[in-house]
Amino acid sequence: IYLYLDEGPVSLEDRQTLKVTLPTFGAEVLDPSLDSQTGFRYHGHMYDHLLGAQANGRPSTQLGALNTWDASGDASQYTLTLKKNMQWHNGTEVTSEDIRFSMDHYSRVSAACASCGYIAENIKSVDLVDRYTAKIELVVPDFAFMNRLGPEVEDVPLLPKQYWNSVGSDHFRENPVGSGPWRFSERILGESIKYESNVDYWNSDRIPHFERLQLVRVPDSVTRVAMLKANTTDMTPISVDQVESVKLQGFTIDGPRNIVETTLRFFMSYDSSFLTANQNFRQALVLGTDLRNIVDSLYPPEAATLSSGSAMFGPLADGYDPNLQPYGYDREQAINLLSKSGYQGETVHLMSIAAYGLTQIPKINEMIADDWRNIGINVSIVPAEYTTIKARYVPRPQHFDDMFPAPIFHGGHIPWPGGIMNSVERYLTSSIHSVLSYHDPALGDKIFQELKDLTNPDDRTKRLKELNQELYHQYWAAPVIWRHDTWALQPHIYGWQPTDGTYSDLHLETIQYNNK
Repeated sequence: IYLYLDEGPVSLEDRQTLKVTLPTFGAEVLDPSLDSQTGFRYHGHMYDHLLGAQANGRPSTQLGALNTWDASGDASQYTLTLKKNMQWHNGTEVTSEDIRFSMDHYSRVSAACASCGYIAENIKSVDLVDRYTAKIELVVPDFAFMNRLGPEVEDVPLLPKQYWNSVGSDHFRENPVGSGPWRFSERILGESIKYESNVDYWNSDRIPHFERLQLVRVPDSVTRVAMLKANTTDMTPISVDQVESVKLQGFTIDGPRNIVETTLRFFMSYDSSFLTANQNFRQALVLGTDLRNIVDSLYPPEAATLSSGSAMFGPLADGYDPNLQPYGYDREQAINLLSKSGYQGETVHLMSIAAYGLTQIPKINEMIADDWRNIGINVSIVPAEYTTIKARYVPRPQHFDDMFPAPIFHGGHIPWPGGIMNSVERYLTSSIHSVLSYHDPALGDKIFQELKDLTNPDDRTKRLKELNQELYHQYWAAPVIWRHDTWALQPHIYGWQPTDGTYSDLHLETIQYNNK
């Protein structure tokens, strides 16, 4: 039986199988504790996170295993209560024992996931209150702890204690069981993995619309696009350079948004002998950069958008203010501010890192440098690696004397909900963990302590929104772009709701087939 579409014949079996091509399967393991975020695209479809997330990236118990969660006033204890009547794929019930087992599993010395080290070092104990409730006590209070259990970090989903203990680790890694919307079916190492729809999934709104899911590993992006044209795959990630041509061929461009933000940071701004300490100088460089032209010139709208508000307060963060506009371009005001700053032609060093898949960073930096030269700045672009930049900002005192009087960094930042407190500590304070990119670390310390003392989440969010406004007018840093993850989809599929802020929480169960 065939349904004939413009793309060519589509068999009934094809209509019941969602086919996805991926460039990599990560570590190609089925135990999340032995993989990174990249691997979640491979194995994450069969698991549930304790705390879910809405399509916009904001935390939600609606899509997670938890029914409720409560934090103590100082964020040192968390009480987690599971939804009732959840089942693992083998038919056994999900209980609080599984919470404790999962935390123990991710705390193993051999565990390698991104959050495993944090869990091992920071969870003091997991006590069972009843069949569905567990209480977690932390070594050090952490207001962002719950977000570490959600898809923004991506790699610590809930695991089944009873099944794991009954079959053993080796058997589980070949025949895994989860509680998610897809059940593991079979795989061919290095080539493909198949899942079946979990028709008994606890969230009836999230039972997959396809009977089967097949993931195929195809490293070459040109080959993946060719498979789209041949109608042998339904969807695949594509590069920025492929977006326009793929659109012209009638395919849909979609994908999770706000994956990584790039930001200009002014190092040594706490030292009055450096020009970066002068707000007129910082503001001149920000207003002298035609950010809109940069994003429009280098990216299709599906791949990137211009950042707004203050740095670290993106759409996923507490304190985000949609009314704060991106910094505007004003060449004349920039020249005037530069004159007031006392700038006398010294070399401004712009450090460049093309990390997090930001292949356009070198081009962006060239355009930034051209804009700065256009207002009278002498610019030197310094290509670097993260390790070399880290070797400069980690030591106390920091090592930027060879870039006196203006060391500036442009690189990627991956924020996540709840992580705003970590960002405040990292960027504003004098902490040993800070990069010291704020011009008044003593004030940053006070701000951080004030936020920690606000135990009511609503009060803290209100103060963070005020802080966003304050920092916006200080030109302490300048957000540049938000990079999105771009996928090409066949026109016969629709309804996809991936989680913004992460490239791995794909929610392929939301995709539907268009019979028209």
